Amino acid sequence: MLGKSAVGPSPNVPIQLALGGCGYLAPGVEAADYRRAMGKVVTAASAVTVLLLTLSGCTESPPPVGSVPAPSETPVFASDEEALAAAEAAYAKYLEVSDAISADGGAQSGRMEGYMTAEELKNSNDDFVFFETNGLRTQGVSTFDSTELQRYDDSEVVVYLCLDVSSVRLVDGGGVDVTPIDRPDRVPLEVFFEVGESRLLIAASTVWDEASYCAL
Repeated sequence: MLGKSAVGPSPNVPIQLALGGCGYLAPGVEAADYRRAMGKVVTAASAVTVLLLTLSGCTESPPPVGSVPAPSETPVFASDEEALAAAEAAYAKYLEVSDAISADGGAQSGRMEGYMTAEELKNSNDDFVFFETNGLRTQGVSTFDSTELQRYDDSEVVVYLCLDVSSVRLVDGGGVDVTPIDRPDRVPLEVFFEVGESRLLIAASTVWDEASYCAL
């Protein structure tokens, strides 16, 4: 069993996707605000954030997981495979819901409740408000691959994965494609999940300067 640690990408210093040459900006949208929104687009953690510039909900140091449950005779996960499968299922649903909200221009962001921790949900809602306020929406579907289990226990699961937003575009209210020209289509992430009562919840996503597991 991997238990507390596993072989995987080395934990290099995370990088911010502060790219230049972002292409077009929606009318009335300041560059700084545009970059902020883009952070959300990618992690559809909002795949839509990578679309723009930075990952939504990405932090250089993941927040501590909530109170650690008392040890039990029966572990939450019976194997590495079970823990990884649970993380993949949770992230897939997370991307699906985030993509749907972004495609709707940020409307009904409450749909994310139940897929993220309270803190991440607040950050996500703020990002969706930006979409709604500025008439932005996305087209396309975010995907992920190359998932590797880093570690897990009865309180959290941590995985490496590659977020792919190559098929997602950002458009303004007039239907004009305003996707940043230099936005990365594939981004290596370390994703932290909190073990909830009925499912895993997204607690944090961190971009790592280690692309070996996110090559085309």
